[in-house]
Amino acid sequence: DVSGQPLSGSHHTLDYYKKAISSFVPQRDKSWDTVTQQGNPTRARSVNDFVRQIRALEGVEGSSKKRKMKVNNETPSKQSASSTPTASSTAKKAR
Repeated sequence: DVSGQPLSGSHHTLDYYKKAISSFVPQRDKSWDTVTQQGNPTRARSVNDFVRQIRALEGVEGSSKKRKMKVNNETPSKQSASSTPTASSTAKKAR
């Protein structure tokens, strides 16, 4: 496909591949050096830019922590469920 849209997988797949590859790299803590081609290739700017492009195509914004905070802030509060007593709380009162 020439449109640039991913055909299969997602940024999650790419992040998993990066993590799997990184675990087998001997110089895991060293950043990637493009001249000598040594270090951790999953830290290469081109790899991270590619994953960023895929996230942009999927409409994902920010880091995973920011996305989790955004999801938590958008979910409606469940006040009605918290006001009803649970079975364990009523059992404790009955004793």
